[in-house]
Amino acid sequence: GKHPTDLFSNVNYIQFISDNCENRLDWKKIKIESKNDTLLSKIMKAVHTGLWPQNVGKTDELYPFYMRQNELTIEQGCLMWGYRVVVPTVLRKSTLSTLHSTHSGIVKMKGMARSYFWWPGIDHEIETLASNCDICINFRKEPAKSLLTPWPWPTKPWTRLHVDFLGPWNEKHFFVVMDAHSKWIECYITKTPSTDVVIEKLSDCFSRFGLPRSITSDGATCFTSAQFKLYLANLGINHCIGAPYHPQTNGSAESAVRVVKSYLKKYNKNCGMSLSRALNNFLFFYRTSVHSTTNETPTKLLLGREIRTIFSQMRPDLEDIVVQNQMKQRNNYRGRREISFEVGDPVLIRDFRGTQKWVKGKIMDVLGSQLYRVCTEENLQWISSFLM
Repeated sequence: GKHPTDLFSNVNYIQFISDNCENRLDWKKIKIESKNDTLLSKIMKAVHTGLWPQNVGKTDELYPFYMRQNELTIEQGCLMWGYRVVVPTVLRKSTLSTLHSTHSGIVKMKGMARSYFWWPGIDHEIETLASNCDICINFRKEPAKSLLTPWPWPTKPWTRLHVDFLGPWNEKHFFVVMDAHSKWIECYITKTPSTDVVIEKLSDCFSRFGLPRSITSDGATCFTSAQFKLYLANLGINHCIGAPYHPQTNGSAESAVRVVKSYLKKYNKNCGMSLSRALNNFLFFYRTSVHSTTNETPTKLLLGREIRTIFSQMRPDLEDIVVQNQMKQRNNYRGRREISFEVGDPVLIRDFRGTQKWVKGKIMDVLGSQLYRVCTEENLQWISSFLM
């Protein structure tokens, strides 16, 4: 077999967050290619008219869509299955390449795909892609050597953190932090596993997410020093220490370390990307992927919302739809024409006080695009937009 270091020579490493705008996937490109796709254009016509062929067989290319006809819609010229955009044939290869770029494994890739896009047979294509990838095969997850000690799941985010060090790896250490509730991972590249480093990196975490109730670690010197104990005590954070030489008793940290370690094995220093940037890209993918334990993304559980990803751009943007509808509404509105006045112009101003609906006046000042200060014949000054 190949030596692990030789595997990267034939790998076309594609950046998850691409610098090449031509490779960027967005709904506008999907809209164009959907019109050019013979099959999808037929499907969209059927969705639009409600007229589907009868007696569609299982071997017919229409069949996967025919079985989902009541769940298909068209948004901004894109075919949607529920909240997932249907990707045209010509864009599927690049979509899979982007999905596979961090070599996160079959489960993670399927989870990410199910959050954003679909086409018939996508699960099988993901399995085939990972099964034929030397990196994914060589560094696939090993069976657990022993059972992890279970911890009760915190009902709130960022209440219990698990911390540990990974390394040395290429003369670097990695300080790993995992939130037990959301499974959110922070990872810092460091030179040494010292107490000063731990305090510095935790302070960075706390500045963004607040103080946890407790921190769990192993019995390494950097975690048991008097300096670290005092640091946590001053912040009102409880410290739980796992059994020495048994990382399984700090299960969440062990899991986080395994996740990061798995990626580091796949990292190729010749990919044209620094380790720091590549690690950030991987963490981005991990945090926005559905976790198998929680069935939610770490981002959703920690931040309370999903964040924008490269795949978010594949779905028609709700904001764009709202803006376009507002423009249509404005253009179709016949109840009032746009008018403007200048200082000194005679006008009629709406009077809401009595039976006389309109009184004469003169523009004294322009306060905005449709707001004026008006002086009436009675020498009253009003601020109004109800003029003619």
